[in-house]
Amino acid sequence: MKTFRTLAIYAAAVLAVAFVVSFPAQAVCERFGWLAGRPWFKFFNLALKVAVVAGLGPLLRALDMASWEKIGLRSPWGLGALRAVAGWGTGFGGTMALGVCAVWVGNRPWDTGPLASLWPAFVTGVIVAIFEETFFRGLVFGALRREWGAMRALWASSVFFGALHFVAAQPKTVLATVAAFVSLTSIGAVLAWCYQRSGSLYLAIGVHAGCVAGLKWWTGLTTRGTGELDWLFGAGRFRLVSGVAVVPTILLVWLALVAFERVLRSRNVGDNKTMGTGGSGPVLPG
Repeated sequence: MKTFRTLAIYAAAVLAVAFVVSFPAQAVCERFGWLAGRPWFKFFNLALKVAVVAGLGPLLRALDMASWEKIGLRSPWGLGALRAVAGWGTGFGGTMALGVCAVWVGNRPWDTGPLASLWPAFVTGVIVAIFEETFFRGLVFGALRREWGAMRALWASSVFFGALHFVAAQPKTVLATVAAFVSLTSIGAVLAWCYQRSGSLYLAIGVHAGCVAGLKWWTGLTTRGTGELDWLFGAGRFRLVSGVAVVPTILLVWLALVAFERVLRSRNVGDNKTMGTGGSGPVLPG
């Protein structure tokens, strides 16, 4: 339980520091007219992000994971790039397919936004994916797997991933609450499967970046609809993710990733050994 205890201490310290810092940060910003009118939670959220990043160094050393290889960036660059590109295409394609369905049934109409808006969505997706995959899969899942085994670590880290994103999603109905938590946890499980199955973070980073880019681009290309089908396609910050329709989409994306990894193995491309630290073999079928 040493790893869990270390992660718990880190989480408690980060929350405490963010809470203490958020009040003077809000006072200073209001004094100089910065972020005027923003609620306290915005300052707490910003302080929390800074505290998370600031505490990563000591956490990595405490968990003996202060190297690129130990956090999952171990695949040969050529194979890593192939997995990242394939993952991005799969995540982006699945997200956009779900978004097109939402438009088709009238949940959100097209706004014919510029094609150039894909570029900032792409950059945002890459930045978010590198940080979150390094933290949630490379660090949290990777550290827990050494003590708990792959299966328990996968679901524990996925619930943690889903819970943090769930708070930010802030669904407004019981159905949306259940759908958001289940879908976000399921996405975390698929991403952890990508790490476990491929032996590196590149596939998970690609999938995550593609999903974020697809969500942001689709949001920019559409406008708010009637809201009658929000239970199906979600609403708020994590629209598409917090609706019921995302569940079969996640399944289809995972099946595509399973097929991709099987093709690599059948052709003996690069280092295709499934990662076995803390429990060898695949943690999900495929």
